[in-house]
Amino acid sequence: PSPVDSGCPGLAGRASNICGVARARICAMKRALIPLLSLFVLIGSVNADGFDYDAERAKMLDSLADGHCDLGKAYKDKKLFTDARAHFNRALILVDQYTDAMRGLGFEKSGIGWKEDEKKKLPEKNGVAGAEETKARKELESKRDAAYERLARKIKDVAKRAKSAGLETESAMLLSYVPFYAPN
Repeated sequence: PSPVDSGCPGLAGRASNICGVARARICAMKRALIPLLSLFVLIGSVNADGFDYDAERAKMLDSLADGHCDLGKAYKDKKLFTDARAHFNRALILVDQYTDAMRGLGFEKSGIGWKEDEKKKLPEKNGVAGAEETKARKELESKRDAAYERLARKIKDVAKRAKSAGLETESAMLLSYVPFYAPN
């Protein structure tokens, strides 16, 4: 091609070849850019409904932790301290340093960390036994089951919305929480 054809008027010889190579690279870059732009458009349309996985997952985990803290408080009120501790600890597994769980276990915020308050610390053993313990457990069984059913629905709802947003793997990860709350 002549220097004019190569897009570099006034250049001849080697300079026109360099200009032709540069033009070819630019064309290749444009061809590569089209799929990338399509990907960005696709990602934008997947989340066009406003679904923010990270924010939704964080809200869901907060709801789960809050549900466990509510149960922990209920068990603590019935003097079933081992069960209360299990629920507060479950909340801490879901959300690190969850304030209600830390307080339920007898910790108080101290500067940048937590300090155990001996007066508020959960006893190691239950405060009831025998028939009284059985009665307390029966009273809390329906509350626990209702809370677990509500929490399982919450998980399934967020997982369904994640799947609708095209986040199949994330949806499956969320659904992995369900067997704890709805084993059947």
